[in-house]
Amino acid sequence: MGDPGHCPAAKLEPAVLLTALAGATEHIGLIATASTSYNFGLDGTPLHRERYRRAAEFVEVSTKLWDSWADDAVVADKESGVHALAERIRAIGHQGEFFRVDGPLNVRCSPQGYPLLLQAGPSEDGKDIAARYAEAVVHRPADPGGGHRLLPRRQGAGRGGRPRPRHHQDSAWHRPRHR
Repeated sequence: MGDPGHCPAAKLEPAVLLTALAGATEHIGLIATASTSYNFGLDGTPLHRERYRRAAEFVEVSTKLWDSWADDAVVADKESGVHALAERIRAIGHQGEFFRVDGPLNVRCSPQGYPLLLQAGPSEDGKDIAARYAEAVVHRPADPGGGHRLLPRRQGAGRGGRPRPRHHQDSAWHRPRHR
């Protein structure tokens, strides 16, 4: 194991470690996971199933916000001083079990569209939310061959298309995302 005097005394925090690694590579993607179960001003620890209902609603709100600016909303007209067309930006008016968000997002979605959505956690609820929303799953099976047990659920969801919410029919509001 080497000389402990030359090893860090504690684990490295993932975001800091990934920041350092990102500066040294151009050709690989880096991902860190973090639990959000204990954040956002909650009075106590939510029950397991409630955490996943909350997570699902969070993804729904996020995708509505990312879609709140039409692709052609930004005109960046320096002469007129108009950055974006107000009629091409809309409120989302979300009122759910866990979140109330008027919207719109205060910036437009990136040209790449939605960010990559991942899910980490081996519970049945975690697997279900991964099948509904995630492009990738961070999963460490208990046994070396165990990863294949998640595959049928993901393939079934893939056949269903894990649809992105389509809140408006106007095609200018929906550009193809990174998929």
